[in-house]
Amino acid sequence: MMSPYILMTLLIISFTINPYIKKHASKNVTSSEYTFIYHIFIVIFIICYSSYLLTSKSCDISCYKKLSMADIGWTTVAVFTGMMGSTLLLYLVKQDDVSYLIPNVQGIVILCGSFIGYFLFNEKFGLYKILGILCVFFGILILNYGKLTSS
Repeated sequence: MMSPYILMTLLIISFTINPYIKKHASKNVTSSEYTFIYHIFIVIFIICYSSYLLTSKSCDISCYKKLSMADIGWTTVAVFTGMMGSTLLLYLVKQDDVSYLIPNVQGIVILCGSFIGYFLFNEKFGLYKILGILCVFFGILILNYGKLTSS
């Protein structure tokens, strides 16, 4: 099993460069056209990966039977919100600087995720977590203040 720190590093690298790659790849088509092309590629990759999982016996086709109706409902919502987020990101990276967009989006995701974790899932917040969240909040304010005053 790979170290969680290596996996987090790979995740951070992927999430960091992905919007720039999308912006570069979509420069010759509209957002809608690129979303269509992007999702076609996703379908192809999903078919290939699913075929690999089934042929390598890493997954059984009847694994879906383990899911309850609630699990299927949550999975449907996760797929819908993931596709919606991907589509919106593709649209936004064509409209604005990625270096402005991503810190705002990710910062607000951190803030919203923290509130949801605290209020809905009763996650504990210590001093350092609160200070970190406040730093993110003030960072977003400073980032947006700078953009508003330079325009």
